[in-house]
Amino acid sequence: MRTMGKSLILCLMLGLLMSSVAFAAAPPPLSDTERATLQQAADAYKAKDYAKVKSLVQGMADKKEPRASFLMGLVAVSPDGGKQDFKSAEKYWKVASDAGMPDALFSLGLLYYSGVLGEKDFKKSRDLWTKGAKEGHPEAQLGLGMLMMTGQGGPKDEAGAIKNFRAAADKGHPQAMMALGQAYYEGRGVKKDVKQARAWVQKAADAGFPEAKQRLEQMK
Repeated sequence: MRTMGKSLILCLMLGLLMSSVAFAAAPPPLSDTERATLQQAADAYKAKDYAKVKSLVQGMADKKEPRASFLMGLVAVSPDGGKQDFKSAEKYWKVASDAGMPDALFSLGLLYYSGVLGEKDFKKSRDLWTKGAKEGHPEAQLGLGMLMMTGQGGPKDEAGAIKNFRAAADKGHPQAMMALGQAYYEGRGVKKDVKQARAWVQKAADAGFPEAKQRLEQMK
């Protein structure tokens, strides 16, 4: 089974942009003013105006508001914002993950998985991604599936890995489709089925996953 480290790190750096839906999902409830401020900060983050993000939500994050803390963590790891500060990101994302934000559960787990804080800690990643997966977060489901497939951070559980791959793939996650196809091709957690393997990898290719077309050629 192929590793996921670089792809997941890119997913974090390029894909975790906030929306009003994410803000509404995380406790505690927001006032209309707070919601508007967070949305302005999210828009500023998308525009890579990190100074504006800080000016808008630093005070809220200092009071441990989870959505503001998550945004501050994103700014801390953004490669376009100057030197990346992973320790600050850890601090902010702990606040947000403790509040149950699925994006924060995934992101904090990724810090521990990648080793940017020191030694890799697959157990912490697995614990966080288990919580995120239960909330239906597709990247957390993919990450948890990979750890379960390899037995990192806990018991090896190929059937559990397949369950998580399928859950993420059903949400349209192309790398999860790829992982599921590879599992069918190798017969890991499921009965070996080349037809199913090719079908899932084709879905990944159709979704734009760059390695999928090459893998299809190898599966002939």
